[in-house]
Amino acid sequence: MKKIKIAITGGIGSGKSLVSDYLEKKGFPVLRADLIAKELMAHDPEVKGFLITEFGPESFLDDKLNTKFLAEKVFSNEEDVLKINAIVHLPTMEKIDLLANDLFKSHNVV
Repeated sequence: MKKIKIAITGGIGSGKSLVSDYLEKKGFPVLRADLIAKELMAHDPEVKGFLITEFGPESFLDDKLNTKFLAEKVFSNEEDVLKINAIVHLPTMEKIDLLANDLFKSHNVV
């Protein structure tokens, strides 16, 4: 059977989580890009290194992702949005592909 990967996109408050929750309740595996990106920022050494280089050591407090600091940076400056996206998007997509391929071993739709 053909494997199908579905992406749900939209702006803030557009219902992505609502649709994702519904699909999960119906038994479909759901990969949430925002959670994967946060996990990578917090734990992937290469991503962490890029964040520290770009935004400074304040990006982490006690070796934990300083989400408040990064949110303030990103939501106050469009240039910083582009910087963080450049750091996080490719590793996030690679991780999604890896996880989806693993899920395709037991599911036809991800």
